[in-house]
Amino acid sequence: MYSCHVCKLRQKNLYHYERHYRLHSTSHNLSLPCLKEWCSRSFRSFNALRVHTSKCHSGQKSHHDGREYVCPHAFCSQKVWSRLEMTKHIKGHISSGLKTSCFMENCRRQFQNSNTFSAHMSRCHSHQAKPPSSYSQHDYDSDGAQPRTDMENSESLSFAHSAEQANTSCEGPGEASLETTHLALFFMKLEAMHLVPASVVQSIANEMYFLDSVAKDSKVSGICRVVECFDVSAEVCHAVVAELKAEQSPLCPDSGVLRSMHSRSQFYKNNFAVIDPVEVKCAHARSFHYVPVKETLEAFLSDISVQKLLSRTNDLEPGFLQDITDGKLYGESNFFIAGENTIQLLLFQDAFEVANPLGSARKKHKILGMYYTIANMPPFAQTKVHAMQLVMLCYDSTLQKVGHDVVMKSLVSDLADLEKDGVTVNGVRYNCGLLSCLGDNLGSHGIGGFVESFSRSKYFCRFCEVTRDAFMADFRSMGPRRTAESYEKCLKRIKEEGLDSCLGVKFDSSLNSLLSFHATSGLPPCIAHDLYEGVVPYDLSLILRRLAIEKKWFSIEELNSRIANMKLKGHDSKNRPCKVSCEGNCRGEAVETFYLVRFLPVLLFDKVRDVQDEAWQLYLILKDIVTLLASSQLHLLDFSPLHIYACGTRNVVSLKHDVEYTPYL
Repeated sequence: MYSCHVCKLRQKNLYHYERHYRLHSTSHNLSLPCLKEWCSRSFRSFNALRVHTSKCHSGQKSHHDGREYVCPHAFCSQKVWSRLEMTKHIKGHISSGLKTSCFMENCRRQFQNSNTFSAHMSRCHSHQAKPPSSYSQHDYDSDGAQPRTDMENSESLSFAHSAEQANTSCEGPGEASLETTHLALFFMKLEAMHLVPASVVQSIANEMYFLDSVAKDSKVSGICRVVECFDVSAEVCHAVVAELKAEQSPLCPDSGVLRSMHSRSQFYKNNFAVIDPVEVKCAHARSFHYVPVKETLEAFLSDISVQKLLSRTNDLEPGFLQDITDGKLYGESNFFIAGENTIQLLLFQDAFEVANPLGSARKKHKILGMYYTIANMPPFAQTKVHAMQLVMLCYDSTLQKVGHDVVMKSLVSDLADLEKDGVTVNGVRYNCGLLSCLGDNLGSHGIGGFVESFSRSKYFCRFCEVTRDAFMADFRSMGPRRTAESYEKCLKRIKEEGLDSCLGVKFDSSLNSLLSFHATSGLPPCIAHDLYEGVVPYDLSLILRRLAIEKKWFSIEELNSRIANMKLKGHDSKNRPCKVSCEGNCRGEAVETFYLVRFLPVLLFDKVRDVQDEAWQLYLILKDIVTLLASSQLHLLDFSPLHIYACGTRNVVSLKHDVEYTPYL
C-alpha cells in the first residue's frame, strides 16, 4: 500500500498512487516523498521520482516475471525469475569476452557486443516482456515480488475504488471535492502565476464544460450499447444513465461553484487563504492599496511546507557568509538574538512602469510595489517568486504628493503590532520584526529619509558621510560611518535650524519607529541595481568599445551573431546574454548582463590577440568581482581581493564604497 502524504489516503499500487497525486499537483509546494520508508528524499515531479527509484532502489526490488530463465552457458546454468536480472547476467558474460547465446526460448542468436544484445532484446523480444498467465502489472504488490491471488486482487481493487470514491465524491456541507479544488487551483494558477486574463479563463471554463458534456453523452451511448449486449433490464440501464447524468459539474452554468468569475472568486475566498487588499484613501483625492501584513503572514506560516523550511538549521562554519543573518548587523540586534521563534522579515520595494516609458504616458502609470519575504527560510526558498508576498501598490505620483509617512502608516502600524504581539499559528507564537528593506538606491534613500539627488547633493551616500568633493578627489575616501546617534543629531539640527537637510539626511524615516529597524543599518546595497545594472554594464561597454571599435579585434555584429547562435543547456538556456548595441553599449537586464560577463571568454575564445592587454585584464578583474559577489557562500578572506580589485580601477568607485560596508551589513 502507498499512503498519500497530503490526505493520508492509501493506494494499492503506483498507478492509483500517481493518479491520486495528480489531484494534488496544483497544491502549493507539493513534494513527492520517496516510497521507501528509509529514504528521506522528496521530489517536485513524478519523472524525478521515477528516475530516483530506478537509480537508487532498483537493486532493492525483485522483478518477478513468473517464468524461470536459465543461462545458456553450461558451465554457469544460472537460474533467475526475472528477465531483467538475466539480461544483466548475460551482459556480464559478454563483457568478459564470452560469445553468448540469447536466453529467450527458441532463440539461439549469439552476441559478442552488449549494445547489439540490448538492441536484439528490444526489437525481437519486447512482446515477451509481460509475464505469462492471467496476471497483469497491477496484480503485483507494492514491492513487485509475488503475484496476488484473485481474492487478494478483488479486495485490493475494491478497497482502492471505495477509498478513492469516498475521498473524492463524498462531500460534507460546504465542503468541496478534491476534483473541484484541483480545478479551482488550476484556474487560480492561470490568473495569478501565468497572468491569464479572467475573461480568457472564463472562455476556457465554458469550453471545458462543453467538452465534458459531449464526453458524458458519448459515455451514456457507450453504456447503453454495452448493457444491451448483456441482456440487462431497461430499469437498470435507465438507473445507470440517470446516475451518470446526475453528476453535477462545478462548471455547470446554472449552479456550478466555478461557473463564473464571481462564483470562482467566492470559492477562492471560502476555501483558500485569500487576503483581500484594502484601499486606503488619502488627501487630494488620492488612494493606494495595501495588503495587511499580519493576515498574510499568518496564512503564510500556516503552510506546512513553510513550517518545514523554518525548522531547517543552517550549520555554517565561522568566517563564512551565506545569508544576511551571518553579518555583523544581525549579531548586534538585540531584538532578533534575544527572542525565540523570531521571524525576520525582508521588505522589498521598487517602482515600475506599466506603460511605454518612452511614450506620452511616461511616469503617468509608474507604480511603487512593495513585497516581503521571510529571511528565516533557506536562501534558495527566499528567491522564489511564490515566497514573496505583496504588501502595497501605490502610484509614484501619489507617493510624491502625500509623502512617505502617509503611505507607510498602515504598514508601520502592522509591523509595530507584530513586534509587540507577534502572530500565533497552530499554538506557536512567533515574534516578528523587520530585518532589512531592499531596493534600488533612489527608493532606499526615499524610505530612509536621505537626499535623493545623487548627481548634485554634497552628501550622497547613506552608508557614510563622505562629501562629493573628497570622493571625486580620491575615490578611496571614506567618511564617518552613519549610526543611529549621528542620524538623530542631523534630525535635531534640521528641526532647530530649519534646514532642508543635514549631512544628507532630510527627514526621519517612519520605519525608524520600529524596534527592529533603523535606516542607517537596514538599507543594504542591491546587487542587481548597483552591480549588474550599474558598474558592470558601464565598465563592460568601455571594454568592448576598446577591443571592438578601437583595436578591431572583432566586430559588434560578429559578437551579436555568436550570442544569438550559441547553444545553451539546462538553466543557462533560459538566460541568453544580451546583445550589444552598435556603439558597444550593454543595455540588458541584470541576469542578461551577468551571463554576458560569464560567457564572454567563450564567445571571444579565438579573438583575443593579447591576453596582457589592459582592457582585457580589466575585464578579467571585472569577471572575478562578479563571480565572487554572485557566489552562494563567501569567506571573510574573499573580501581582500575585492578591495584590491575595487581600488585597481577608477570605474568601480561605487563598488569600492559598497564593499567597505558589505561585511558589516
